[in-house]
Amino acid sequence: MRPSIAVVALTALSAALTAPAPARAEPNCPGRRPLADVPPDGETVDYLGRVYSADDYATVKAAELDAFGAGLHLELDRAFETRGSKYFAIAYRVDEAKMRELERLLDAFYAQVYPRYFDCELGEVIHVIYYDTRAEFVRLTDSDAYGFYVRDSKTISTYGRSGHGTLWHELMHAFLDQNLACTPPEWLDEGLASFYEMAFLKDGQVVEGFTNWRLPYLKEAIRKGELEPLARFLADDEIRSTGGLALARFLFLYLWVHDALVPFVRTWVTEICPIGNSVERNDRAVQTLEELLGMDLATIEQNMKSLARKVKVNQKLTQE
Repeated sequence: MRPSIAVVALTALSAALTAPAPARAEPNCPGRRPLADVPPDGETVDYLGRVYSADDYATVKAAELDAFGAGLHLELDRAFETRGSKYFAIAYRVDEAKMRELERLLDAFYAQVYPRYFDCELGEVIHVIYYDTRAEFVRLTDSDAYGFYVRDSKTISTYGRSGHGTLWHELMHAFLDQNLACTPPEWLDEGLASFYEMAFLKDGQVVEGFTNWRLPYLKEAIRKGELEPLARFLADDEIRSTGGLALARFLFLYLWVHDALVPFVRTWVTEICPIGNSVERNDRAVQTLEELLGMDLATIEQNMKSLARKVKVNQKLTQE
């Protein structure tokens, strides 16, 4: 989808009000700081590479959000409320109670999950648009999905009751987008994002490791002998096969069970993605899987299928 008028306006305003972040010598942080180097906010706020007084930052952020809401109103003929934080600009049409719940889920996911996989601060604001109902979302976006992320405009669009799994799925796409120096294969991009479709916030903590509604598609493909061999699946940058999206998610669930999810993703982000050739990247990904799991790919595939046959939908698995 094309970037919205609101996002274009907000992006232009941000560029006018902030200076580009200074280049850094640290690996994997081109133009951005390692998270450990980001100072806490206090009397001054370091916002996208420029230091403001707390009052000036509040003014800049308010202007950005006003532009965001006004642009959406102009484009869609709908009034949106806005709110935001350092890395997020949110426009919404849900009620305040629902918005507070969604904001709590967004903040917790960013604070707890983002640092597991990535070393650098976000370099651009992520825009989030919450439509009121599914009917309104479908009508105004011409999408029948639960939500989607547009890379060009760094925008997540969804609706209030689509479920926090949709928000977390799309947030992972947005996080990967800002931290990869290459275009990821679809099995990685969708596999990791869909892993977080089924996670929960319990006592303030993100709890993960569940199967979800995709599992029956994987079981059916295994039963019918239609599941693409894992070696061929991982060698392709696009998911084309029956049960492929379900297989991609289950691969990351299987990594989680073996406590290898975080090291695999971090290795992919920092070491594999910078490899210039996609064939070599995918070969290195297989090598990394085998090293982390201590078995060859054929055994990994056999064990994954065996586990998939045993578990049930919405089941909480355990880590070894």
